[in-house]
Amino acid sequence: MVAAIQLDVYEYDVLAKRRDIGLTRDEDTRKILRKTISSWIQRPTKLSRYQLGTMGTPFNLQPWIDRWSEQPTSNALADLDKSLQAARRAGVTLGGAPIGLPILAYFPNPVPINISSLSALGEGLAALYLICVEQAWGLHRNIGVCPDFVLRDNQTGRWLLAEVKTTSGVSVIQQVKGAALDILDVLAKTKLIRAGRYVAYVIGIVVKSLNEYEIHRLRIEEA
Repeated sequence: MVAAIQLDVYEYDVLAKRRDIGLTRDEDTRKILRKTISSWIQRPTKLSRYQLGTMGTPFNLQPWIDRWSEQPTSNALADLDKSLQAARRAGVTLGGAPIGLPILAYFPNPVPINISSLSALGEGLAALYLICVEQAWGLHRNIGVCPDFVLRDNQTGRWLLAEVKTTSGVSVIQQVKGAALDILDVLAKTKLIRAGRYVAYVIGIVVKSLNEYEIHRLRIEEA
């Protein structure tokens, strides 16, 4: 648990033409679609800030992680805290062992972020955002395939398909672009969901600290 969590949400809203969705067909058309996706996320349509919990009432994110993450974790926040501490220690592990014997490692790598815990935290946070802020109704969690989540819009009843990407301290925009391409490919091939009026989401999470996160939310509707 952490004292409070701050979310800075960058919203990108897009009406995609059927032609755009069809451009997932092959690698040549995908090159065109990548440029279109880049234009969609050049500038957010809205920036919002939310706070979860207070100094007196800590917020527990782990139940959301347990429910919506692909990777089971005992305490994703504690694991990530250790990773961030290790990243601040140059040349040694968190426990103090030196990294890289010069004769064998000319350019020793730093201790990497715990990817499983990072991804798990991002997926839990994305689900929390979609359900509590976007007013979605959570239905299914896919494992190993796109999209990560299948939800319903509480107001319109439309299907919501969501794919999540998470990074630590760096831009997540490139991952959002790739995930948008993947989820558009799903929509192009899934006639039943298209006929049921879908909305596609890509949720990019940037973990700046245990208390501060950026969410880059790309929402795609068919024009």
